[in-house]
Amino acid sequence: EGDTINEAALKALIREAVGLNKSKAK
Repeated sequence: EGDTINEAALKALIREAVGLNKSKAK
């Protein structure tokens, strides 16, 4: 159970980081 929650949280953080990187790239 904990692993699934952590995995979802990590994916959310990664998506957020990628979004920030793309915004900075502009």
